[in-house]
Amino acid sequence: TSLVANPPLENLVERYHQRLASAGMKTCTAWGCEFELLSDGTPIHPAWREAIRQNHRRLVDVQNPFDVAAHPELRAEFVGLQAGAHKWRRDWRLQWSKEQGVAGRVRKTGNRLKRAFTGLRLFWRAA
Repeated sequence: TSLVANPPLENLVERYHQRLASAGMKTCTAWGCEFELLSDGTPIHPAWREAIRQNHRRLVDVQNPFDVAAHPELRAEFVGLQAGAHKWRRDWRLQWSKEQGVAGRVRKTGNRLKRAFTGLRLFWRAA
């Protein structure tokens, strides 16, 4: 359901956004978050955050999961965990199958072919 289909809710959301803006939300957003980067400046992937939240067994001996200096192997651990992270949450499994499964690869290939044929058609019209 969309907000347009529910005018009272649309009004409430609009007022909420206006109040956030008047309270300085843009300024606050620019500050960033202390836990959005690893200590070396690497942005934290959502799968890494989920591994931390779940206290993944491969991170048991890690005191601070954001401190790459103290744990040089940490980034590699996170990247390794990321490959199987789609199994952790139902919403990720659904998205993974769309993007990574056979259907996702077929769709991506189809899109590439469609763009190639469009390019050829435009080329032949111009010639």
